[in-house]
Amino acid sequence: MATYHFETEDADLYGVECAIVLYNIRFWILKNIANKKHFHDELYWTYNSAKAFEELFPFWNWQKIGRLLRKLEDAGAIRSGNYNKAGFDKTKWYSIPNTRCLYLNNGAFNSERPIPDNKPDSKQHILSAVAEGGLEKPTSPSQAQNNSNPQPSQGAIATAPLPPKKKKREFRAPTVEEVEAYVVDWAKRKDKDVVAAKVQGEKGRAYYDNLDWSDSRGTKVKAWKQKIVAVWLTDDKLREAQGLRPKPQAVHDKSVVPEFV
Repeated sequence: MATYHFETEDADLYGVECAIVLYNIRFWILKNIANKKHFHDELYWTYNSAKAFEELFPFWNWQKIGRLLRKLEDAGAIRSGNYNKAGFDKTKWYSIPNTRCLYLNNGAFNSERPIPDNKPDSKQHILSAVAEGGLEKPTSPSQAQNNSNPQPSQGAIATAPLPPKKKKREFRAPTVEEVEAYVVDWAKRKDKDVVAAKVQGEKGRAYYDNLDWSDSRGTKVKAWKQKIVAVWLTDDKLREAQGLRPKPQAVHDKSVVPEFV
């Protein structure tokens, strides 16, 4: 039986399901950092097709996985891009904005010896590898040919070591200027109203600053950027800052049993 991992801090910010997906993405980005590959636009990246994600998480369909990825991207936890060599290849690439910090602070990945680059194709190998953090799967013949390393046995995949835990860094409360600069950049990237984002960002900063940077449950805030985005920069909050009403919720026919997704 496969075992899935997640960081409790991620679960607190985004929910357990998103935390599981984020753990998988982080695992492969750290692996690519060690191998010094997939470096684009000052960040390290990993990629996966819809089919590969469904094989990694067989208990979710692609629509569900897509919603989790969008939630993580909207919260600023990940970024998406397209660095495929073939123009027709639409495979999405994912990165974590603070990947460079992970690389600099994680001594285990400063070694010159790279982690073996393993991309087994069979579903049996995929499900075995999930237990150790996930699997990056080539999605086009050109990408598959770039993998010159030999295919390891299933046992070797199942016993691959987990990445060491990151060292906890002491939290430093952001300044007014830092919060404003971040939310303005976020609003421009997400095509959101900049003025509304600045208003909500300052509201969030003042709220947490008044609570000594703890949330409503008394839990200390560890990642202020993600917290501001997830709580204060939602669509409803931004509409409220613009003097607009929240979007009406869709009304469903209760006589119809919804499909499980």
